[in-house]
Amino acid sequence: MALITVGDVDTFAFGNETSDADRTAEINQLIPQAEALFYSLLKVDTLESQVAKDEIARFKSNSIWFKNFPITKINSIGGEAYEGEDFTDYIVTKNKVDFHCPDFLSKIRSNRVQVNYDYGYTAGNIPADLKLAILILVSGLYNTKENYGTVECKIGQENFKFRDSTESEDFQRILKVWKKKFIFVM
Repeated sequence: MALITVGDVDTFAFGNETSDADRTAEINQLIPQAEALFYSLLKVDTLESQVAKDEIARFKSNSIWFKNFPITKINSIGGEAYEGEDFTDYIVTKNKVDFHCPDFLSKIRSNRVQVNYDYGYTAGNIPADLKLAILILVSGLYNTKENYGTVECKIGQENFKFRDSTESEDFQRILKVWKKKFIFVM
């Protein structure tokens, strides 16, 4: 399930212009490609809502660091069921979870722990800036498809330079905020 729709792209890239079947078909093909590119740039598997993801996560102090975000529910930690679903036991901050009552965490003997959790966004709750970044990618891919791979060209006396949609200042600003910061364990 995509995080944006063809209607979102039409409104963003074409305003009130009437959509046609060919453009709709092309945009339908570009949406998953743009989302996959965006996930790759963010260094996450996906942003779409997922359930029951198993991961060996990094544990430090009272925090567990996850690869994916946002965490919506923790199902088990270290193979044991975890029932603290109401956020009174923990607080989620981007891609880590800080625990307030970490009694059960004292049993963890290393800096890595197996965690099963649910995470991700739906089309209804994706943050506006992430949605904007994906829309920038889709519209950029759509608008440059005829000139893909061309850096510049000359038509008559005019020189035209093409930019990749990932070079957009707005896109780079959003990417910088959300890009996964990896923590390497030695």
